[in-house]
Amino acid sequence: MAPDGKFVNIECDLQDFESVRRAAAEIKSKYRKLYCLSLNAGIVAMPDKATKDGFDVQMQTNHLSHFLLAAELMPLLEAEAQESGDARIVTHTSMGRLHTRNRCLEEKYFGRNGGNLGGNSTDFMGDGCFARYFQTKLANTVFTYSLHEKLKKRGSKVRSISAHPGGSQTNFADHLPHMASSVSTFQSQEDGSMGLLTAMVSLGRSSMDPLVPLLRNPYLPKES
Repeated sequence: MAPDGKFVNIECDLQDFESVRRAAAEIKSKYRKLYCLSLNAGIVAMPDKATKDGFDVQMQTNHLSHFLLAAELMPLLEAEAQESGDARIVTHTSMGRLHTRNRCLEEKYFGRNGGNLGGNSTDFMGDGCFARYFQTKLANTVFTYSLHEKLKKRGSKVRSISAHPGGSQTNFADHLPHMASSVSTFQSQEDGSMGLLTAMVSLGRSSMDPLVPLLRNPYLPKES
């Protein structure tokens, strides 16, 4: 893939919009084009509190700062797409999006309401931590589709693709002891990463293709 590539660390605190802008500025100062922006950071079932910007910690981390980062770096993605014919934004969502009430986004979760959005209950189907998380994951999916339509309308070659990890044994539930037994039955982190990696590097991947690994099997592409 990139045997001569090197890792460059750039600090970016997704719970601080100014930090996101600084990170984007640093990237733009170092590089003139970008092949892939992977929006895969995520937290789950966090306490009902606000970031310094006033938004829910989960919504800002999982969606709002990703939105901002994509907007800031779009010129670099467009530069790559114009030169090579391909660039992509990959958004990492979750099956949790299907657990939102009526599968609809609710306006209150997107405002400066951090700390006033349902409390700290970790009941999976309650109105607390998971309800906020599910909203962020639905927002990721809506973002992917909306971005696809906007890019298509203006004739851009930048692609908007989504992926999700299925059930994977990550540390997302380390602070939720009651979920430990369920997480132990999930697939490995390596298997869970297949959808994301495929979306990032597969040459034949169509815009909006949702990619998800199932249990311990390889990723399974689905039609949009």
